Amino acid sequence: TYGLSLYSEAFPIEPKRAYRLRYDFMGPASGVKVWVRGYGEMRGTKRRLYEAVANGVGDGDGWHTVTHDFHPTEHTPLVTEMKVMLYAYWPAQAYWIRRIRIETLP
Repeated sequence: TYGLSLYSEAFPIEPKRAYRLRYDFMGPASGVKVWVRGYGEMRGTKRRLYEAVANGVGDGDGWHTVTHDFHPTEHTPLVTEMKVMLYAYWPAQAYWIRRIRIETLP
């Protein structure tokens, strides 16, 4: 099995801007990833041009907060919009993800 993924709606981004992804999760850290994927036009077709991943980090029970800073247009200036993808895979069990947010950085 490949796990389970869920995508957000696309949202616009600003060129030359850095962003911060932050989310809370509960479950084994090894089974949680949140991807940020950037899209833009290349050769007349909208394509995925950028991605960053924030792996679950934390030991023990309860909620853990993950923070990941990224700069989608630093090396891929054609990126104009992003989607967030929640991904849970192994070990198979219940995973909880909440308070997912993308913030602009100065």
